[in-house]
Amino acid sequence: MNLRLILVFTAFSLGIAQPLGAQLWRQRDSLLHISLQHRQDTTGMLALMDVGKLYLEYRADSAEHFIRKALSKANRLQFGSGIARAEINLGYALINQAKYDEAYEHTQKGLIWAKKEGAIKLQVAALVNTANICLYRGSNFKVIEAYEQALYLVHHHPEVLPPHYPLAIQNNLAMVYNGISLYREALKILRETLKKGEEGGLSSVVVQSLQHHAEAYLGLQLQDSATWCYEKLIPMCRDLGENVVLAGALSNLAEIKMKQGRIELSKRYYQESLNLSLQTRDGINQMYSLHGLGLVALNQGNWNEAENFVKSALKLGIEQKAGAYTFALYQTLSYLALARGQIDAYRQYFSMYQSGRDSVQNEKLIHVLQELETKYATKEKELRIVQLTQMQQNQRRLALGAFVLAILVGIVGWLAWRNQRNRKKLAEQVLQLQEQKFRELEQEKQLLAADAMLKGQEEERRRLSRDLHDGLGGMLSGIKQSLMVIKANPEMPEQGAQSIGRTIDSMDQSINEMRRLARNLMPEALLKFGLKDALQDFCDHLGNSTPMQIQYQTFGIEQRIPEGQEVIVFRIVQELLNNVVKHAKASMVLLQLLRDGQRFSLTVEDNGVGIPEDTLEKAQGIGWANIRSRVDYLNGQLDIRSKPGQGTSINIDFVLN
Repeated sequence: MNLRLILVFTAFSLGIAQPLGAQLWRQRDSLLHISLQHRQDTTGMLALMDVGKLYLEYRADSAEHFIRKALSKANRLQFGSGIARAEINLGYALINQAKYDEAYEHTQKGLIWAKKEGAIKLQVAALVNTANICLYRGSNFKVIEAYEQALYLVHHHPEVLPPHYPLAIQNNLAMVYNGISLYREALKILRETLKKGEEGGLSSVVVQSLQHHAEAYLGLQLQDSATWCYEKLIPMCRDLGENVVLAGALSNLAEIKMKQGRIELSKRYYQESLNLSLQTRDGINQMYSLHGLGLVALNQGNWNEAENFVKSALKLGIEQKAGAYTFALYQTLSYLALARGQIDAYRQYFSMYQSGRDSVQNEKLIHVLQELETKYATKEKELRIVQLTQMQQNQRRLALGAFVLAILVGIVGWLAWRNQRNRKKLAEQVLQLQEQKFRELEQEKQLLAADAMLKGQEEERRRLSRDLHDGLGGMLSGIKQSLMVIKANPEMPEQGAQSIGRTIDSMDQSINEMRRLARNLMPEALLKFGLKDALQDFCDHLGNSTPMQIQYQTFGIEQRIPEGQEVIVFRIVQELLNNVVKHAKASMVLLQLLRDGQRFSLTVEDNGVGIPEDTLEKAQGIGWANIRSRVDYLNGQLDIRSKPGQGTSINIDFVLN
């Protein structure tokens, strides 16, 4: 079972959500009475909105009804701050009904009105609403942008908002970083919020910070640190009555204890989490706790009890629209069926798990690609705007110069015949200088765009490699260990044991393929030890997988070169050696790296079939295009020498930054 990321959003007392009290009906009737007494003024409008706010957390549809009435009255009265408040509150009510597009529209209207009125509190509230909407939509970059804008306002107007508001927003920002696996960035923020929350006696900030601390440590596989956070968090939640957070913390701590083999303690924590979730009617946490109890029963060999727990969790997951988590439940049911020798049931559940998992992975991949496309398209657009602006300014300068020149020609026209030749030469020189300047500016913009693209690609490769190795790799290894435990069960039928054995073999193949993909995306040796060791590791791996002999020589590269150039050189070598394997039919290849001061030289030679000259000139494959673009980015020189039947020699020279 995956550890749960509990989403706790900042509750702002900025004229937005207010908690329901025991005197709800009396408050509602009193406010409605005030609204009737003040039909034509702002007091009545604010009273109507306060009625809607009473329902925000519990009856979002009723809240929407009253807030829309308040918004209509504010528009009639042209009450600017009232319109802003109503639009933002309406957005909050629509969020609670999962109407995210409509919520975003009203929240942005509220933000515009808040800016017009200079209302800092309302601007912060609108930005937090925006962040929550984008979080539900899965647009992580926009979530971070909205939170950072809110923090900017809070830090520049400390007198407007209480001190716990920026800390609460920072905690939420750290939660988003956890969600996109930037755990160390999250911890940088959380250390500050925990320290300031404890110094200021802000218990709600401390609770939220400890919660996200634990999640970051779990993402970094630091279970002892996560346990410390949960053991500090749980007593605080008991004292403060934070039962929703308490249930999630107990569920996560129970999973840690189960991995440590402390089954009875894990069972006790899961049961307490389930009891709390039933009290708070938290269906999602009930699902996690039931699944955990099912896994405990599975570990203890109580098949019927395990099946009842997991099926109850699956029913809740479908009702709560838990999405991807329901596929983990199908996976557990498939293991349970396999352990009981129910092969048909195992195949049915495992097929449902696989189809759901593939669907979720495809959706995540599409979303990541869309976000990246939007991100880079925006950067390209900004660069183009700057370029066009500069061109317009240069055109104005040229027009002004031509006008001044015409006046001067008119004044000294009688000297034109004598100076005509000199003026013509001067004009040509000026034009050449301007054209050269335009070319330099264009080249500079292209380099900036190329740098942004290459950095983005390498960062994404690095993140995907880390997610594959740390996340998926650990999960697959854990599944393999569970299957091996089930296979070792003496009560396992022979047919079931054989099926498990085949599944374990397939799992080994998947783990090896995943590791190969992670190594190709971003070799760990490159990040930790540098170019020399990374290429040695790559050559060893390539030599073991092919009959080709690889000679690797280095001179003068004991010290590391800049990281960006290391990555580019590694990619070039990777592409060149892969080309040798695919096309050269060589039995031997030489890779040589030489550094002389700031000069760097790279040579790859093979004894293969060679490349015909006409074929080399027409080579337009993606591999050659990537090599040439990276060499151009390094301002390097690419020299290729090859003859059919006599092998190929490729040399690249460039100057280190």
